[in-house]
Amino acid sequence: MADEIYIEEMQRLRIEIGELRIHLEEAEETLRAIRNGEVDAIVVSGKEGEKIFTLKSAETPYRIILEEMNEGAVIISAEGIILYCNRRFAEMISVPQERISGSNLKDFILESDRKVLRNLLDKSLKSRTNGIISFLSGDKIRIYARLSLVSLPADQDGDVCIVVSDITELQDYQDILKRTVERRTAQLKKANQKLSEEFSKIIKGREKLVLLAHKYKLLYQKLSESEEKYRQLVESANSIIMKADHEGFITFMNKYALNFFGYTEEEVIGRHFIGTTTPEKDSMNRDLTELTGRILRNPENFLTNENENMRKDGTRVWISWTNKAILDKKGKLTGILSIGNDVTAFREIEKALAQSEEKYRKIVETAAEGVIILSPENRFNYVNNKMAEMLGYTTEEILGKSGLDFMYDDVSEEIIRIRKKAKYSHVKGEIKFRRKDGSLLWTSFNTSPLYDDKGKYIGILSMLTDITNSKKSEEELYRSEERFRTAFEEGAIAMAIVTVKGEFLRVNRAFSLLTGYSQEELMKMKFQNLTHPDDLELNLAGLSRLIEGEIKSFRMEKRYIRKNGEIIWVDMSTAPVMDKYGKIEYLVTHIQDINKRKKVQTELEASREKLEIALDSGHIGIWQRNLKNEEVIWDERMEKIFGIAPGSFGKTNKAFEELINEEDIPHFRNAVSYSLETGSLMETVFRVRPGDGNSKYISTKALVNKNESGSPVSLTGVCFDVTAMKRGAESAIVKLNEELLRSNKELESFAYVASHDLQEPLRMISSFTQMLEKQYGDKLDQNAREYIKYAVDGAKRMYDLINGLLAYSRIQTKGKEFQQVNMADVLEKVKRNLRLLITEKNAVITANDLPVVFADESQMIQLVQNLVENGIKFSMDKPRIHIESRNMSDNYIFSVKDRGIGIEAQYFDRIFKIFQRLMPKDEYEGTGIGLAICRRIVERHNGRIWVESKPGKGSTFFFTIPKLKTG
Repeated sequence: MADEIYIEEMQRLRIEIGELRIHLEEAEETLRAIRNGEVDAIVVSGKEGEKIFTLKSAETPYRIILEEMNEGAVIISAEGIILYCNRRFAEMISVPQERISGSNLKDFILESDRKVLRNLLDKSLKSRTNGIISFLSGDKIRIYARLSLVSLPADQDGDVCIVVSDITELQDYQDILKRTVERRTAQLKKANQKLSEEFSKIIKGREKLVLLAHKYKLLYQKLSESEEKYRQLVESANSIIMKADHEGFITFMNKYALNFFGYTEEEVIGRHFIGTTTPEKDSMNRDLTELTGRILRNPENFLTNENENMRKDGTRVWISWTNKAILDKKGKLTGILSIGNDVTAFREIEKALAQSEEKYRKIVETAAEGVIILSPENRFNYVNNKMAEMLGYTTEEILGKSGLDFMYDDVSEEIIRIRKKAKYSHVKGEIKFRRKDGSLLWTSFNTSPLYDDKGKYIGILSMLTDITNSKKSEEELYRSEERFRTAFEEGAIAMAIVTVKGEFLRVNRAFSLLTGYSQEELMKMKFQNLTHPDDLELNLAGLSRLIEGEIKSFRMEKRYIRKNGEIIWVDMSTAPVMDKYGKIEYLVTHIQDINKRKKVQTELEASREKLEIALDSGHIGIWQRNLKNEEVIWDERMEKIFGIAPGSFGKTNKAFEELINEEDIPHFRNAVSYSLETGSLMETVFRVRPGDGNSKYISTKALVNKNESGSPVSLTGVCFDVTAMKRGAESAIVKLNEELLRSNKELESFAYVASHDLQEPLRMISSFTQMLEKQYGDKLDQNAREYIKYAVDGAKRMYDLINGLLAYSRIQTKGKEFQQVNMADVLEKVKRNLRLLITEKNAVITANDLPVVFADESQMIQLVQNLVENGIKFSMDKPRIHIESRNMSDNYIFSVKDRGIGIEAQYFDRIFKIFQRLMPKDEYEGTGIGLAICRRIVERHNGRIWVESKPGKGSTFFFTIPKLKTG
């Protein structure tokens, strides 16, 4: 009986030991899955309950802006260079962020784990992966970390995004568990060994077997405690841990998972995970039952997966799963262990980042700055709308073109220097472009190099801002400052900058010359030292009011005492210059020498007194007419001259004309109009009403006053009674006119007879001289032939002069009666007469609409022809003559404009006199009579002729023809 009990006890112990081994194997398998990094991340809960997050498939480095997450975030290039890290990662490894960026990630990893890092980077090129790496902190402490790696596509630079989770505490727990399991395993092996030894001794006694059983119970108790610690570790994890059998029925779920999904253990154990934690179809209507079926059938092929799950309340969440098959001793699949992490937030971040990417693109396209990407060959690979707008081109016109196509030649070397530097570092500065319309575009730029995923240089990225206006402002400011400096130093007006106490801070050369002191001497003085004592009190009072803010500027006339003791009068004006706080910084004073003006004023006062005496003595009145409002101002003497009561004058031009004889009003108006049109002195004589034989004769003269633009604004004139002179001179004038008429007739007869009598001898001289050359030319020497040539030329010139004189004398005697003459027809006849000359010189003659005038047609042709022929003759290149007319109140003013050699102003009157030539006859042909004939023709038509010209700029001849009076 005792042996049966003993045998039963041994069998029970063997069963318990077998079950204990199964539990230990399961613990070891789970531990191995955790230790080998076959889960995304596990962080044992600490005081703050930390939580792991992973980042999947970030499309561009610009999206990894996760400064506030509790995990470390790192972006590295394919070579391992850290392009970015967040604050948490720097805190995790206790190294400043600025020291991390640009370093190689392997520099912060234990040398023994660098190979593991290389394997993880290689795996991340194919798919999302994770693993465990040990970092060495700045404090030389080993940091265990869980890495989740995602590689960006090659077209997005191929960078690797890594989420780093600190699992040092969990690793410590794992190490403890590992050591505990190893210790217990060793104990178990020893126990087995002892058990074998005990079995050999069973027969030695029951007491020893009972003792051995007791020892096994103690060992089982210790193993149970170890399993409990493992269970607590699993239960305290901040990750979803669950097991299911090979058919998908849930056999285990830790507390975190139960709380996450919202179930109790009784509600979830034994239920199939489809319909419990996993919906049959996700939000995209994809079938998840087929996916989970494939995972159950072959979990090794689904080491990791990410799919939509659901909670008990129906809400959907995204979970990243790490799956591990559970096999029995024979290798048969008995279940699956899954560890998951909620990545819903990251899914939302991905969605937000996708929207952010679109916003980023729109921001770049609508940015207020220009953005360009240049290839290594300096060709435009990208340009945004703003840059195209700045250059004045479309983006299509820019893309593919060389950057130098939009630059000025003088910056080509600068561009090459910038490109070389920009291949390796950030460059900023200013550069100028040439816009499509050829104008200048100044920009400030920030340029950075671009590299592909292999670190190869692929171009530069530049941000450019239009600073053309600021550049112009800078240049204008510089020019303004330079102008101020030049104006101050070299200005003709004396200037000084002084303190509120009167001390000179700066004076210009003109001030030094004015006062007789050198600039160095003045720097040691005050203005009070120069001011005349009699003027100093008034000067200081004005300065005090200026300093107190009562007035904005101060001006006075005062006296200076020069260094040599001479007293001079000056006009002094002072204004303050304020600082940014509104306090007077210094005073700017302008001083103008008015010594001569003061003397002139004294002389003018004396002259004014003399003028008043003269006006009173000569009974000369003064008047002024405002052309805008027709107001007329008279002095008292005008009233006496016109014989009206004091103060009775109406003060208008109409009132003025009402005092003039009706027959003389048109003549008076014509004189005023002519003066306003030509700017000349207005001069005429008229009678005062009522106009009988005893009426007064008034002589008036007036000057035209003009504004800055040259337009007449007023007339200032004088009137004086010339009745006595008029009546006394009338008889003398009649007699003189008769003598002039007789003299003119005699001169005309003389000119006609002289021209005819002289022409015949000249023809004989010319003919016989030419015959002499023809018959005896071969017998004459060179001097004789030249003498003959001079004689022929002289005879020809005398012949032309006689004909010109004859034409000049016939202007009055042979003139025809005036009739309606179309000046456009006159010009056409002139063109026909000069057809050969116009063709030879390739001349162009143009005109605007020309009027019909009352004139002698033949003389109008002669007038226009002489002016046009002169314009062609004296042109420097291709002659171009333009004729036009202006319709004035009483006259037509014609102008004939050429592009000839021009005339100096001192010869304007001389050229209209007979036989007056300005150019040598061997350079330009002519007798010097043509313009004199033009003047006589114009005067016969009661007009006026004059010229406006500048040497080398051409000439314009003007003449007036009065309008026909009708009615």
